[in-house]
Amino acid sequence: MIENTVERYIHHLELPVFYPNIFTPEECKRIVEIAKKERNLPFQKAMEKIYEKKVDVKGMIMPHQNPESLKFISRVQKVAIDTNNNHFKFDASYFSPVFILEYLKDSFAYNHVDISRSDNTFPKMNILIFLSDPNDYQGGRIVWQHLPPEIMNTYKQEQGTMVMFPSFLCHNVEPIISGERYSYTNMYCSNNSFR
Repeated sequence: MIENTVERYIHHLELPVFYPNIFTPEECKRIVEIAKKERNLPFQKAMEKIYEKKVDVKGMIMPHQNPESLKFISRVQKVAIDTNNNHFKFDASYFSPVFILEYLKDSFAYNHVDISRSDNTFPKMNILIFLSDPNDYQGGRIVWQHLPPEIMNTYKQEQGTMVMFPSFLCHNVEPIISGERYSYTNMYCSNNSFR
């Protein structure tokens, strides 16, 4: 039964693409450390510009000038470009800033899509990497609203796993019951809307 359901969704490019082990557990921890050192960067204002409204999200902007950060960001961008070229085939040409999101107890993200933006910036593909060990938190599962449980239940939020999906897919993050969950997130964008 799962095979038939998966086959139906693959034809519509509605399944997220998972890429395991883009980062080792040690690299995941280092990314969070780097971002935490840069908490003084204007994260809140950047998020509000992207979402065009006041947001209550905790996190950091990954510094692009840091050579160590650039090494991590370049690796992600290469995989994202390859995945887009071979799978989604969106008209996209540049990446948004990288955010390291911090989900603490009771934090969550409402159902949302990431396609409406100002200044001719149109996200096409979301990029998410799980930076926390799943044993370090409870809850915090990302959920795509259109996917049936038999598909959702096959996904694991393993540390270091990268997931890419179309920005128009409605998704949310369930509340954190305990612990802390960190994730690397950014978007592959275009100056043109979806056509």
